[in-house]
Amino acid sequence: MEFQPHFEAPRNRFLDKPKINPSPQHVLVIRGRKAADLGLWFGVAYGTTNQTCQSQTMAGRIFGAPEVAQFIVDWVRVPNEDRDFSVRFFLDRYEPGNCLWQPFATYIAKFVPSEEPGPGAYSGFTGIRADGQREVTIDWTCQRKADRGPGAKEFKYLLCLPRHRTPLNSDNVSTDGGVINFDVDLAP
Repeated sequence: MEFQPHFEAPRNRFLDKPKINPSPQHVLVIRGRKAADLGLWFGVAYGTTNQTCQSQTMAGRIFGAPEVAQFIVDWVRVPNEDRDFSVRFFLDRYEPGNCLWQPFATYIAKFVPSEEPGPGAYSGFTGIRADGQREVTIDWTCQRKADRGPGAKEFKYLLCLPRHRTPLNSDNVSTDGGVINFDVDLAP
């Protein structure tokens, strides 16, 4: 996966593109500490909530796929050499407009830079909800794994697990902004 600071889904329609909010107020800070040999990218995903703005790719339409929300992800890369980090996103970066664009999730991509030039994929990190928390703490330990893909080609990935159990939905962040405290170690 190549780093792109701004990603738009292939099904997004040009006419529905959100406008940049000239004076955003709702800040989300992701801060913490990571292992020195761990690469991290964080993203915030925004989607349309007005059903009239749902769309699909041409190939999806041909095969009968349903219309779904359009989405955008804005990414920030944590410098590999930084053990302590802090990244910032504006949750109201985009004006809602006719399509009612809203932030709905944070994403994370993780990898070991000495073994891979970038992550193979990304995954959901937290939800973003109106009734979410203003501060969330997440502690992970990641372990190197390898698997065989199609054609017996080996691919490497990180399996990350929380160090302690948290109640369901307790890691949802408020749409008003807040802080995610994130500590992640890499198991030997």
